[in-house]
Amino acid sequence: MDMDSPITKTEALSWHDLNLHSTPKSAKATLDKILIGRLLGNRPLNKFAIHSSIKVSWNFIQNFLIEDMDTNKLIFTFRSPQDKFKVLNQAP
Repeated sequence: MDMDSPITKTEALSWHDLNLHSTPKSAKATLDKILIGRLLGNRPLNKFAIHSSIKVSWNFIQNFLIEDMDTNKLIFTFRSPQDKFKVLNQAP
């Protein structure tokens, strides 16, 4: 494969053209779909077991994302604010 071709195609790309600023409206729309959770415990827990247990417990919600933020802290991202509030109403 000729390396000049990919280099030529990407030369015009620049980080300066990338706009990562969000509007207050888009930021609020994103925040309306996010929960942050903390697992109580003194030691790090098995994240794969926790993720699996949460997905089984919240089986009434489809397609949500679980991300590890820190030790025993998780970010949950839902498809809609309604899904977020279903989880909150089914506490814990």
